[in-house]
Amino acid sequence: IDRGYPWRLLYCVRSRRHAGYLEALAPFADRIDLHADDEHHGRADFDAALRQAPSGWHVYTCGPGAMMDAVCARAQTLGIDPLAVHV
Repeated sequence: IDRGYPWRLLYCVRSRRHAGYLEALAPFADRIDLHADDEHHGRADFDAALRQAPSGWHVYTCGPGAMMDAVCARAQTLGIDPLAVHV
């Protein structure tokens, strides 16, 4: 349900072909950055995504432990309030 709050999603997948929820997310395509490893030949740029987040926004991460650790580490390095980072 869209409650009118601003949000962005960096959706990281190994392959678009095996990504879940793409149909459900389609109406929100303007708010979603899909990063498919097999299309971009490398990992997502967490620094860029975190720098684009407006001040005061919260960061939510889920997925493989190593990826969540990387997001949390980058958020800390960039000075994002630890209370605004959720795993």
